[in-house]
Amino acid sequence: MLFQKLMEELDEFKATPNEEEFADMLEVIDGIAYAFNLDMEKVLAIKTEKLKERGGFYERIILEKVIE
Repeated sequence: MLFQKLMEELDEFKATPNEEEFADMLEVIDGIAYAFNLDMEKVLAIKTEKLKERGGFYERIILEKVIE
C-alpha cells in the first residue's frame, strides 16, 4: 500500500515539481521506514557515505552499467 502511495506521490511531483509535492514523497518514505523498522539516522549516514564514495546526482550523471 505504501509503495503504491509513493508511486502516486512521485507522479504528482513529476507533474508539479515543488516543495509541497516533494514533502509528500518524504512523508511516505518516512512511513515506509517506520513500517519496516528502519533507523532513519542510519539510513542518512549510509546515504552520506555513498555520496562520498560514489558521488551524487547533482550533475544528473547516472551509471547505466558496469563492464567487468
